[in-house]
Amino acid sequence: MAANNPVLDRLKPDVEALLVNRVGSAREYFIAPIDACYELVGVIRQNWRGFSGGETVWTEIKRIFVRLAGQATPRPELDYA
Repeated sequence: MAANNPVLDRLKPDVEALLVNRVGSAREYFIAPIDACYELVGVIRQNWRGFSGGETVWTEIKRIFVRLAGQATPRPELDYA
């Protein structure tokens, strides 16, 4: 994927990351601040219940990705294969 998307070579180390949402039918890709990634991990660790996570964790995960999508700049030239 990095070979097809030179923009990924410009990620700022320890500041940005590629964050991928493949929950259900979602296929979203974000260059996100690293703190958003840590927030996602924290939400999962704090809210996961049982084998499937429970309703609360999935609601919170969706909230994070909705917020990221609202802040995102579309990049149609990227190849996500």
